[in-house]
Amino acid sequence: MLEKSAEIPHEQVARDAALYVAHVENGESLSEIGRRQGCAPSTVLRAVRRVEDRRDDPLFEQFIVDLGRHASSNACNDNKESRVKPITDKALS
Repeated sequence: MLEKSAEIPHEQVARDAALYVAHVENGESLSEIGRRQGCAPSTVLRAVRRVEDRRDDPLFEQFIVDLGRHASSNACNDNKESRVKPITDKALS
């Protein structure tokens, strides 16, 4: 387990943020996201909580707000099934 002072890999932050936006902004259930990502709903919940714990940081808060706006603007153009894709290593590059 990572200590609080340890640097969290950018890939993990990006993954957590994407899961957070899928749940909070898009209203998807933890079970639905977990099924799509191939993980347990509790794993998704932990990611959501990690993001919530960092929202006091103004830069991180702006990142989440911008990500949510981007997800919302894509939602106008796509249906729900296609707008949030499974997260892969290529998507994080």
